Amino acid sequence: MIIWCPNQLCECTKLISPKPKTGFFMFSSREDTRKLRTSIKKTFVDSGFHLINAMERVGSDDVYCKICEQILSSAFGVALITKYTPPPSLYNIYLEIGLMRAFGKEVLILTPDRSLIASDLEGKGVLPYTNENDLEHGIHTWIDQIPARIQDYNTFAEIYLKESKDYEKFFDYSRKAIMFGDFDLPVRRLDEVFNGKASSNTRLSRRLRSEVNSFLEFAKRAEKQQ
Repeated sequence: MIIWCPNQLCECTKLISPKPKTGFFMFSSREDTRKLRTSIKKTFVDSGFHLINAMERVGSDDVYCKICEQILSSAFGVALITKYTPPPSLYNIYLEIGLMRAFGKEVLILTPDRSLIASDLEGKGVLPYTNENDLEHGIHTWIDQIPARIQDYNTFAEIYLKESKDYEKFFDYSRKAIMFGDFDLPVRRLDEVFNGKASSNTRLSRRLRSEVNSFLEFAKRAEKQQ
């Protein structure tokens, strides 16, 4: 996947390590929501997922670049928007949501009040809640739907491979399945298609083959760490 960097006005050439079963957490750092944020992280951890956030990882280098790297390395996004979210933080969250969706990543938006969400984001992906128990139940319901998403990703991958020989799309959907935690079928199929006996007779760009194999290395390493 070719990523255009708006800062350098050229293709991004950084090798970004994928982090399967990891979500990028977007929120305001105000103390009012510390307990709630801790509860959200625990709910994901208890289900085998990890949340990273910009507050923990951004250093003195270019902030936009660091955030972009974390978004690209994550499987999905989680945004918390409450009445305590100040405007500057809200603008940052909306920018990060926009980046995630532009990169084809699903975002779960958590809010106690739908009216707090910009109208363009009121559709799919918004989870309203009334209390912490309600929030925990909603997150678990979202996580319980992940196996169905993985199945869909693997199905679409095979359709693009067999019907149109679109290897970019095949890789894209296979990668989505792996990022959500399926280290079996999509890893095996990527190996077969890009490194198997028939692959030498298949017209594949050097860039795509290199990108797939780099991703597979990280994915197999991540699987051992699970």
